[in-house]
Amino acid sequence: MHHMLWAGSVGERLRRLIEKINPGGAARLWSLLTGVSRNRYAGTYITSLTEHGQKASESTLGRLSMWRACGGDTNACLVIDPVVIRDEKRDDGLFIGPVLYKDPNGFIRYFSNIIDLMNEHIDIVRNIDIVERLYSLFTHFSVISKHPGFHEEKEWRVYTGKYLSPNREIPLPVTPVSVGGVPQKIAQIKFEHLKDMQGQPLNADKIIERVIIGPSPYGIVLKEAIEAAMVTASFGNPGDRVINSNIPLRR
Repeated sequence: MHHMLWAGSVGERLRRLIEKINPGGAARLWSLLTGVSRNRYAGTYITSLTEHGQKASESTLGRLSMWRACGGDTNACLVIDPVVIRDEKRDDGLFIGPVLYKDPNGFIRYFSNIIDLMNEHIDIVRNIDIVERLYSLFTHFSVISKHPGFHEEKEWRVYTGKYLSPNREIPLPVTPVSVGGVPQKIAQIKFEHLKDMQGQPLNADKIIERVIIGPSPYGIVLKEAIEAAMVTASFGNPGDRVINSNIPLRR
């Protein structure tokens, strides 16, 4: 998207703003944005969540489109307490936020409003490294932007990456695993990395409100297995927190 933005009138406005603050900065920013390395892609880690509805249908059945798009015969939905995504002031290189559903033209209009705000507060903007800040901003947008056709997913993303972290380091331990038969590296978020609004450490029992087992011919077996795992992990009232979706989905 930044290629289209840069080439048009909004890009011209952005270049004028940068040059007003940092002569030569526009060319340096463009060099950073186009000098994409493999690490920028392979070194970015994302977990996708969906904003769960409070209606009785979704709270007990889950969302049909999610079962269809992401489901299998042994899938489950973990309903988590939003306390883990409320902290918008993290400074450890781990970011949490909603997906931006924009097509290229919609994104350009959206970014034009950002330029308006920057011009409005030019005295503040002069005191920051404008090139580094804009590079970081475009990098974030590359991670959280998605085609508007997917808007009903109401997706949030938990993400990190070398080019998103303040010290250019991944703030989480990285380990190789096999996911769906594909060997790959994942960044692990451990519970001690997460804290509640009072700064107290969270654990699985506090984070996971309940589990909805997706439409499956093995629903009874899955329910028993998940409840047993929750007992082992010292969850409170696991029998009340694991439910089967009874959507009669046929694949």
